[in-house]
Amino acid sequence: MIIVPLYPHDAPGSEGLPNQEWEKDGVVGEVSRPTLTVMLPENPTGTGIIVCPGGGYNVLVIEREGVAIGRRLNELGIAAFILKYRMDGPDHAHPLADAQQAIRLVQSTIDWSVTPGRIGLMGFSAGGHLAAWTCVSDGQRPDFAVPVYPRTLELNARVDVGCPPMFLVHAADDDVCPADDSVRLFTALNQRGISVELHVFTRGGHGFDLGRLGSPEASWMDLMANWLRGQDLL
Repeated sequence: MIIVPLYPHDAPGSEGLPNQEWEKDGVVGEVSRPTLTVMLPENPTGTGIIVCPGGGYNVLVIEREGVAIGRRLNELGIAAFILKYRMDGPDHAHPLADAQQAIRLVQSTIDWSVTPGRIGLMGFSAGGHLAAWTCVSDGQRPDFAVPVYPRTLELNARVDVGCPPMFLVHAADDDVCPADDSVRLFTALNQRGISVELHVFTRGGHGFDLGRLGSPEASWMDLMANWLRGQDLL
């Protein structure tokens, strides 16, 4: 596991800012120097996923919704790249810029053994919003996306035929980001002929990350792996 700067110099829009970043109990805040934590599998498949932790664009739950996810992806032979993104900027423009830069960086780094056309973007809660937002925005898009319990309501109208395939995960009892957001995003993608799969679990609430051991929602990563195989991505 190595940590690399997202940009060769200061992040655009954050030039000269003092480093006030803090980390406590697996949560990070005040990010002004975005990075990628690179986690490479022992048996790579050529597929890579950039992981965007959640935290309401206020903090990043970087251990549970980042590093722990990366370990599980590595077990599937997927290279994981945990994105420590900025959470500020006009209209949250910096998170979007950081997600797009992360895709470019993974594409251009040969040593990470990720095959072109097999770079995905996964996100949780606000990170799930960021993953979906990147898919409907101009500029660099991923080859597929996995938004997990995202808030996406305002993004549905922006879905176009250029959006990549998506695998959506939610819990019906989520009282922070309603499951209806993922249902509507599924409908918008499906209506435009974009490959999409949606799993809504009865329970799990908000922020279940990998799920409680033995619970139904803990199966979502295996379901995603099956979906990736069906997309010839794993």
